[in-house]
Amino acid sequence: MVKTALNYSGPWCESPFALSILDDKLANKEITKFEFSQLSRFIRYGFVTIDLELTNEFISDYKKEILNKINTNLTTQQSGYHYSNSPRLFEAWKDCATVLDLCKNNKILNFLKLAYNRQPIPFQTINFIKGSNQPLHSDTIHFHTIPERWTTGVWVALEDMDENNGTLQYVPRSHRLPAYTFQDLNLPVPKYGEEFENYHIYEQFLEDLVRAEKLNTNILKCKAGTALVWAANLLYGGIPIVDNNRTRHSQASHYYYEGCETYYCPLYSDKYKGDWSLKDLSKKDILNHKI
Repeated sequence: MVKTALNYSGPWCESPFALSILDDKLANKEITKFEFSQLSRFIRYGFVTIDLELTNEFISDYKKEILNKINTNLTTQQSGYHYSNSPRLFEAWKDCATVLDLCKNNKILNFLKLAYNRQPIPFQTINFIKGSNQPLHSDTIHFHTIPERWTTGVWVALEDMDENNGTLQYVPRSHRLPAYTFQDLNLPVPKYGEEFENYHIYEQFLEDLVRAEKLNTNILKCKAGTALVWAANLLYGGIPIVDNNRTRHSQASHYYYEGCETYYCPLYSDKYKGDWSLKDLSKKDILNHKI
């Protein structure tokens, strides 16, 4: 291992020396060949897929809970993040057992511990009934950390996904790009709920950036029970819905990691002035939450 790799404050999997560290882990038998393959893909491309081996019974129970939640006590994200007429359920982990179980799925948590060498902290869920139609974006505009990049997103397909039902699109290798904020685009720091004009400019900037960098965009076609795990800054979104009669049952969960100095929301922060909109994790103890 390169000695200075130990000085890097971000996750080892995001380090400039990550592939050398990975080779050492395999040589020292700290990981299996399968884990080496998973981690190599995650380091190189910024994502990996995991088969969670969910049962048909679990998936059926999940859909029943989500549809019941919609009909009884709907909590959604701000309307500016809705790009279709389908609701986006927000924070359903609080009272939906299957949503909570997916957040704490052992296959997901074990991979995150392996990739980041720290305890992951799930802090948010968003559940989808249909495709989002959302343009490319990065999680680092919504939540970030000091030191940087201690954040991961996980999206789980609760039905088979293809190019017709508005599945995900993502940009391999984009996790290595800078984590752009509104300040980088000469945009002012908005008040809460007033960020959407800035946000649409940010979305267009990312589309232009992908073209300028000549990056490829992949479409996720997968079976129910597949989890897409991505590094903090990977660009992703929803492809346009072709068949409006199709559903796209899925869950996005987001994870911080223990030991960071600051957890914050870049949307409402000014990084050049050190003015942080802090994330309050005191009411988001998902790992110990019970229903």
